Amino acid sequence: MLQRALKERFHLAYHTEDKLLPGYVMTVAKGGTKLAEAKDPTAASNCQSAQDKTTPGQATLTCTSETMAKFLAMFGGAFPHPVIDHTGLTKS
Repeated sequence: MLQRALKERFHLAYHTEDKLLPGYVMTVAKGGTKLAEAKDPTAASNCQSAQDKTTPGQATLTCTSETMAKFLAMFGGAFPHPVIDHTGLTKS
C-alpha cells in the first residue's frame, strides 16, 4: 500500500532485490552447548575480562547469569558486521 502511494503521488520507481550482506551468525556447535545454566537465574549478570597470558593481545571473557541476547547486545558491537543469534539459548 505504501509503495503504491509513493508511486502514484510522487512518481517514485522502486525495485526489490535479494542481496547477500556481510555478517555473523551465532550458532551452537554440532556437539551441543557446553554452557551451564545459571545457578541463580535472578542474580545480576556479570562479565569479567582478563588478559590471556599465553597469547598476547587476546583476552578471556567470563560471564555469569547472562543470556545470549544480553551478551550479543553488549559485545556484538565489537564485530565489524552484525551478529545474528541462532543459538536458541534463552536461559541465563
